[in-house]
Amino acid sequence: MTISQTYYYKNYNINDGLSQSQVISLFQDKSGNLWIGTILNNAKVFTICIDNNENIWFGLFGAGLIKYKNKEFELFNTKNGLSSDLVRTITEDKAGNIWIGTSNGLNIYKNNKIDIIEDRNDYTSSFLSRERKILLCNTNGYIFSYNTKAEREDIYKFPEFDFTAIFKDKEGVIWVGTNSNGLLKFPPPIFRNYSTSDGLHHNNVFSICGINDTVIWIGSTSEGVSKMTFNKKKHHFQNFKHENIKNTIVGSHVFSIIKDRKNNIWFATNNGISRCTDTIFINFRNTEYLINKKAPLYTQYIKKNLSDNQVFSLLEDSEGTIWAGTLKGITQIKDTTFININKKYNILSNKIIWKIYEDDKRVIWCCTDSGVYVIKGENLIHFGEKDGFTNSRVVNVLQDDEKNYWFATKQGVFRYNGHSFQLIEKKSGLSTNNIYLIIFDKSGNLFIGTSKGLDKLDVSAYNKTKKIMIRHYGSQEGFIGQECNNNACYKDNDGKIWFGTVKGITIYDPKYDILNSVPPQTQITNIRLAYKDVDWTQYAKIDTISQLPVNLVLPYNMNHLTFEFVAVSLCIPEKVKYQYILEGLNNEWSPPLSKNEADYPSLPAGEYSFKIKACNNDNIWNEAHTVFHFRITPPFWQTWWFYTIIGIITIIIIYAYMKYREAALRRDKIRLEKTVAERTAEVVMQKEIVEQKNKDITDSINYAQNIQKAILPQIDKIKKNYPESFVLFKPRDIVSGDFYWFNETDEFAFFAAVDCTGHGVPGAFMSMLGVAFLNEIVNKANISNTDEILNRLRSEVIRSLHQSGEEGEAKDGMDIVIIAINKNNRIVQFSGANNPLVLIRKKDIPGFEKTKTMVKDEYILYEFKGDKMPIAIFLIMEPFSRHIIPIEKGDSLYFFSDGYADQFGGPDEKKFKIKQFKEILLNIQHLPMSEQQNILDSTIESWRSYKLAEGRACVQIDDILVMGVKIL
Repeated sequence: MTISQTYYYKNYNINDGLSQSQVISLFQDKSGNLWIGTILNNAKVFTICIDNNENIWFGLFGAGLIKYKNKEFELFNTKNGLSSDLVRTITEDKAGNIWIGTSNGLNIYKNNKIDIIEDRNDYTSSFLSRERKILLCNTNGYIFSYNTKAEREDIYKFPEFDFTAIFKDKEGVIWVGTNSNGLLKFPPPIFRNYSTSDGLHHNNVFSICGINDTVIWIGSTSEGVSKMTFNKKKHHFQNFKHENIKNTIVGSHVFSIIKDRKNNIWFATNNGISRCTDTIFINFRNTEYLINKKAPLYTQYIKKNLSDNQVFSLLEDSEGTIWAGTLKGITQIKDTTFININKKYNILSNKIIWKIYEDDKRVIWCCTDSGVYVIKGENLIHFGEKDGFTNSRVVNVLQDDEKNYWFATKQGVFRYNGHSFQLIEKKSGLSTNNIYLIIFDKSGNLFIGTSKGLDKLDVSAYNKTKKIMIRHYGSQEGFIGQECNNNACYKDNDGKIWFGTVKGITIYDPKYDILNSVPPQTQITNIRLAYKDVDWTQYAKIDTISQLPVNLVLPYNMNHLTFEFVAVSLCIPEKVKYQYILEGLNNEWSPPLSKNEADYPSLPAGEYSFKIKACNNDNIWNEAHTVFHFRITPPFWQTWWFYTIIGIITIIIIYAYMKYREAALRRDKIRLEKTVAERTAEVVMQKEIVEQKNKDITDSINYAQNIQKAILPQIDKIKKNYPESFVLFKPRDIVSGDFYWFNETDEFAFFAAVDCTGHGVPGAFMSMLGVAFLNEIVNKANISNTDEILNRLRSEVIRSLHQSGEEGEAKDGMDIVIIAINKNNRIVQFSGANNPLVLIRKKDIPGFEKTKTMVKDEYILYEFKGDKMPIAIFLIMEPFSRHIIPIEKGDSLYFFSDGYADQFGGPDEKKFKIKQFKEILLNIQHLPMSEQQNILDSTIESWRSYKLAEGRACVQIDDILVMGVKIL
């Protein structure tokens, strides 16, 4: 790092008492004294150490080791036990032992004597870590760890490097200086990797199986299988490639390896199944002929019982049966008998079986390319999208300690609690949705292998609270392989987990997986104005340590600030994330970001506090936030004194305007009063004229009402001849467009309900014409057939109104129901123009089935339809039809206009409708006709006035006419 500043320094040399001008080592004791190592008499003081007993140790270049205390010196060299006279490093451990690294091995001073630990490496540096272990490095690229019992552990080995110095920081990161490759950083040794450089047969590992504490079988995608034998100090690989002649494995791609209860090793390959006992292979595959004729003792072949030669998974169940999942279903192996169970579960014959698993209830789960299949007794159950699961590839299933099932799929990880499926996916925190493997560690955490490394899910927290806590392991954490392979994992007896990757085997050691509890320390490094660096001395004092302005105050037009900040976390600095907030502008922290700057353009005037915090690679946040306070002053037009002046001026303007308006209003009032007086006189005069005209019109209409009443039949006359009858007649206006008609001859009694076009005065005129025409047709023309009456009435209306059917001509006319009751034989004639006749009689009397429309209690309602044409000019004019209806004693006849059914009202202000009208007629059928009239009248009035209390009663929209006659 280069800093362009001038610094003051003090120089010490031999003139000040220094023994030699070439300084090689420095050390400060507990009293603060500084010890300086130089060259004296060709002896270089290479390193200095002061132990807990205040002994001072000097490591010399070529002259051995000196112990100094109480002005006495003690020399150690090769003559009295030291492995070399060139001493490079000295460190004391927690037990008080002194470790001496030399150019020819490692020594320990213990119980007042020196022992040689090993005598072949050139040790260059040592350090006592926070775990109180001795860390050492040498020129051969090795980093070692020793405990107080002198037990060694190789942490890292890089033969291509020449290590010269070593240090372990408070986050557990090992920093190593090299001779020519600069500074190296090593993360905590959570993972250990084996590859072809260590003797592994192939780097792309697809299967792993431990036989005991010292033997591991490893399968790859193209080189067969390796047997790894190891102990604490060394390991050895024995490789078995696929070859036709030799005693070896049947296929080159090994997808699954298991050990059965008889200690046989089974291999699932791309070319069948192999069983190994004491490195002797017996192979099984489908074939039509014997390939390995030279070694028949070691090779067996079967026909058609193995569901497919490409085998992906193997399982030995609780009864000792071997299950083989293949490209086309499942085969069971009992001893050496192969049973193709596809014949029993035919749907599996076209499924790829990626994994077979037996749960705690001895139920078999089959992971396929289209969901999961469960073999439970004789039943085969499928779980897929219909169950909230997936219909795509499932590669593995496991049970946790609470007996929940966990599935690795292409859509993420599913949990099944026996009732429903829950999905954990990329949105939930996984590195990717495409899962290759799952395995539980000894603490119950679920390791999830993907193409982007490992994710570790806290299963206990999820089962209890549904909280998703995921920790990721990638290349930065030491997981070199990065991309995992399908189900290539194994947990050994020590709790280590072996993962097969595209770059060899990676072993996870949980004892080194220690949470980085050291939070990063944040600091603001720079503040820029409008993206430019600024000399802040003209705006505030400068802090001598941070070089930032203190109590910064800026004018309103210097309000675009960018804060640059940094957090120190040496473990994995790439995973440091920041959150910040600008109090005074917003109330929420930003989301966690890797970006180490915050930009705030166009800040309004006010007081602000910029706060920044950071987390390390394990999401441990620093509690002490870094804070920077500053203020932006407002422009003069936003100051309190400017607001005061504007307020006073505004009040003055408003007061002057109010006075002006008062004077104008007084003038306008005088002028308005004069105008009002003149206009009032005119309005009073016009009102009197209008009232007189209105009175004249009303008197004329009232007189027309008297005329209309006079020409209509007397209701008393109708009731005299037909006592059980009624006429409900309710004109909308004073006069009505609806009218009723009654006439008698010696043989017939005629009734008619007529609805003329329009209402009020126009309708009344039509009704007067209608009454006159009907009387003339019946009385003078002596026509008694109802169809002929309507035909004749239509002709008279067309003639009188001069209707020709031309476009634009008025279509005035009538809708009518007319009946003729034969007084001698109880026969009724009926004809209608648009309107129907309703007949109601008891159930026990034969009726008219084709016209029956409604039944209620002991009564049936029959409806006889009229012709669909009016009494007027019409597009198609045919003769009206006549219905001959036999009637019985007790029958009720009803005829009416459309005014009753079309009346608006009720809770929703809708039409009453014909269906509801018919239901009322059935409900009141047992009552006398006079009471029926009252009920019909009160019902329609209640309907119309339903919301009268709310001031929204519906007006009568049309004339209402209902007539009823009961046959006695």
